[in-house]
Amino acid sequence: AIKNRNVLLKEDGHEELLTVLEQAISELASKISSMRQWAVKTLSEAMHNTSEAILGSEKAAEITYLPSGPREFDTENYMKLFAKTRERDKILGYSTKGPHADDFRIELHGHTARSRASRGQGKALLVAIKLGQARTIANCTKALPVLLMDDLFGDLDKDMTTRVWKALSDWPGQS
Repeated sequence: AIKNRNVLLKEDGHEELLTVLEQAISELASKISSMRQWAVKTLSEAMHNTSEAILGSEKAAEITYLPSGPREFDTENYMKLFAKTRERDKILGYSTKGPHADDFRIELHGHTARSRASRGQGKALLVAIKLGQARTIANCTKALPVLLMDDLFGDLDKDMTTRVWKALSDWPGQS
């Protein structure tokens, strides 16, 4: 639907057809955004204790969902968003807002991990995220996923290596 909207935007398409497409996109976008918000919140909570244990401090890591559109995920708000951005989108030739433009942010000690984390912290954070993801999958499916990780310890100091080994050892499934 986004792809078709983009084609119509480039061709300065018929307003009524754009509205029909935007209605379809809005209905799906509200569901997608709600599910993403739940997934990011659930993952952040699942990795919370592990990230504290691995990184050795409280409130070490957090994941936040960054929707490009409305913060209240309903069809009406998405329709308003598309109506508001339609003229700009026509000039640019593509849809600038919507679930396809959403993002998320991983923070480490209150700062964006991408810009502040060392390579070792990044790897340790990745382990915490993967363990949180595995816990979430296990809770939803009642099956323990197998964790496959490669080249974890090259950038970790001795203390971090010990904490990562402990976290992986505490995982009840295979790793």
